[in-house]
Amino acid sequence: LNLIITQAKSKNSEIIRIDGEEVNLDDLRQTVSTNSLFGQERLIIIENFFSRQKSREKEEILKSI
Repeated sequence: LNLIITQAKSKNSEIIRIDGEEVNLDDLRQTVSTNSLFGQERLIIIENFFSRQKSREKEEILKSI
């Protein structure tokens, strides 16, 4: 992951970090579908998602990605 982040930074990509324990499906969809202000590439990192307790929301997010 550190290598991917370093590569994204070197390309001046926008790096977006999302708290995987708190994110819901609507917020994730909005983040993914929103365009960058300057048209740059984006790297979206969902942190701690697999630490999240099992739930219907978690299963729906997994199906979406």
